[in-house]
Amino acid sequence: MRVLLRETVEKLGNPGDIVDVAPGYARNYLLPCNIAVNVSDENIRRIQKEQEYHREEVEKLQASLAGLKEKLEQTSCTVIAQATEDGRLYGSVTTAMISEALAKKGLDVPEKAIVIEDPVKELGIYEIKVHLAPELEALTKLWVVEEE
Repeated sequence: MRVLLRETVEKLGNPGDIVDVAPGYARNYLLPCNIAVNVSDENIRRIQKEQEYHREEVEKLQASLAGLKEKLEQTSCTVIAQATEDGRLYGSVTTAMISEALAKKGLDVPEKAIVIEDPVKELGIYEIKVHLAPELEALTKLWVVEEE
């Protein structure tokens, strides 16, 4: 049975592809879950419009993320923490603390986008990686200073 995919299906195809599948797979899974539709001229036109709309949305998102990347690379944030006399922190700096410090600078960065490769357990200056998109990362400076 030939169907037109609306979504990416692993080992089968991408949106807009016309693929041959077993009739039961199409009737019981692909069609009811709205992952695929029957092949017709109307459905092909509709899928093409959906793809065009999706492409435009992705371009807008990438443009806004590129702007955020530039802002992040030009900005540094400061986290105030309690430390011993030799500069070791009583705890460690978390992604939540970094996200909050960036929010104070006007940058909305979710905690899960912040990547800390080695735990921050001492006072100092660190480079923090922010994962914005699959192929878009920004580096920002983190200042860890002692609480007065």
